[in-house]
Amino acid sequence: MRTFHHEPPAGSPFITPIAPPARPEPPHGGSVPKESVRVYRPGDPAKVVKNAEVIQRVLFPKVREKRLQVHPASGALWLDSGRRGGGPTPPPLVRTREAATAFLADVRRRLAAAGGDLPAILPDDLRMIDTWAGAVGGEGRGGSTVCRFVRMLRPGSDEKLVPVFGETVEVWVDAAGEVQAFGSTCRSLGTDTMVARLPSPDEDEPPEHRDDHEEKKMSLIYLSGDEDEHRDALCPFWIRWDDDLAVVSPASGHSMLVQVVPTRMSGGIAVEALTIGGSGRFEYNWQAWSPLAPTEIVPLSGGSSARVGPGVWDVVVRVRDAVNDVTEKAVLRVVGTNG
Repeated sequence: MRTFHHEPPAGSPFITPIAPPARPEPPHGGSVPKESVRVYRPGDPAKVVKNAEVIQRVLFPKVREKRLQVHPASGALWLDSGRRGGGPTPPPLVRTREAATAFLADVRRRLAAAGGDLPAILPDDLRMIDTWAGAVGGEGRGGSTVCRFVRMLRPGSDEKLVPVFGETVEVWVDAAGEVQAFGSTCRSLGTDTMVARLPSPDEDEPPEHRDDHEEKKMSLIYLSGDEDEHRDALCPFWIRWDDDLAVVSPASGHSMLVQVVPTRMSGGIAVEALTIGGSGRFEYNWQAWSPLAPTEIVPLSGGSSARVGPGVWDVVVRVRDAVNDVTEKAVLRVVGTNG
């Protein structure tokens, strides 16, 4: 199994997927893995955009001078009231956590009272992952502390909740103990489906090799994409942290890992999409741009590989599984030469 070095910050909500998949073969002894796992489909972010004013009143009923920002691709939310109280010293961590927890409970009550067709902007299950002091909006804006929560989803009906990497909620509390800013990268969810589960690589290993990972067994997570990117599905993956290494493998036939592999060639550089998992029936879309002109997008190939000329390029490939309707992307900066 391949692993790549990765050094995530504490409580990091996102990792780069980097490991080969588990093979859907019977495990070598031990317990039989569960047969199915849940895949979630996000709701329409346009519904969040449409209800932005109502959502703002739910979050901050007294704030009129600021407007809630909603990302059209994902429905990610951000609102800073601009108000600060209590002076420059950030509030104590315990007080911040209490204020943040109470704020989220109040938001849930106001959402329920609002009724109507509001999207579920606040996940049912959140777990606090860290709290740190900082001045939202930069220095001179007053002391504040942020509580960060990660979204949790259930992979099976009788299983414990697991984290969604890439989906978090942030609650900013000022020095007076009042919540003054809110941010969320959590997507509203539409439907979910139970699909076949792939065994973890731990269960693929012969019994004599399993003791090597006894204290670091693989566990399930969900991966979400960038908040500025539309997403077809939230799929499950197996993960194991080994010090500064992360090993990730697909946990279902819908789960895919995509990596851009460059190869130097005369007059530029060739790039290939390495796709692990999925059905095998893929559609590709390549684009590139210069870091000096990031808005000038250059369309490339519609196949599994592409080529760029000399210079520095940011290359992105989007790989769509035509059978499972799941899209994943990978981005890489490459340098093409004339030689």
